[in-house]
Amino acid sequence: MLRTLRIFLVALGLAAAAALPLATSANAAVAIPDSGYISISSTTSYYAASAEWNQPTGSCTSVDSAARFWVGVGGFDSDPAAWVGTDSDCSGGSPVCYGWYRPPGSSDLVSFGNAISAHDVMVASVSCSSTTCTLQLEDSSANWTVSTTQPLSGTPHSAEAMISAGALPLTNFGTATLANVLFNDQLATSFSPVPLIITRDGRALDSVSDLHTFTYSVPLTGYSNTFNYFSGTWVSAT
Repeated sequence: MLRTLRIFLVALGLAAAAALPLATSANAAVAIPDSGYISISSTTSYYAASAEWNQPTGSCTSVDSAARFWVGVGGFDSDPAAWVGTDSDCSGGSPVCYGWYRPPGSSDLVSFGNAISAHDVMVASVSCSSTTCTLQLEDSSANWTVSTTQPLSGTPHSAEAMISAGALPLTNFGTATLANVLFNDQLATSFSPVPLIITRDGRALDSVSDLHTFTYSVPLTGYSNTFNYFSGTWVSAT
């Protein structure tokens, strides 16, 4: 039941994306190589982040490109980073999808090695103690879960749900919705996160919607769930 609901929730977010008001560089608070939502506080320790999405597929040209969808804690200023997510890349004109994690103390992304198909329902989560972080990626469509536990030194003071391009042009992913966004196992909106957009040379490469709150109820069951979601929309590769 929960997996079926989870797939429905992400699909609902995708269906609603076209109706969402999109933020632009004029009203996004910060412009960096990532877009999405981040909460930063020098007085808050962030130990968990999670979100779900349908794996986007790239509209590829002959130019290699990348688009990353991820959640994490830390990684801004000098904080240790623990991130986990998926890529929707274009290589040699063909789409390539894979999952990865960034362990604390490293700037490298490590591939999980599992095959991901376009539109698969992905669930990513980071959960940290004072000494370790567990980074987990689930493909609900293909029915597999991978995870790794890595040592942590230091305290993350940010939590993120993001879309990124890395150093390559941004893959044309259309519109992607990240749903059920949680920071420290609470609604992300509880931490007043800041919206970001990807910009290069003063140009916006994508746009990001407001962070919405939605309550879903199943008739006759008494089940309900309140969650946050937002959408990012591709604008330009460079």
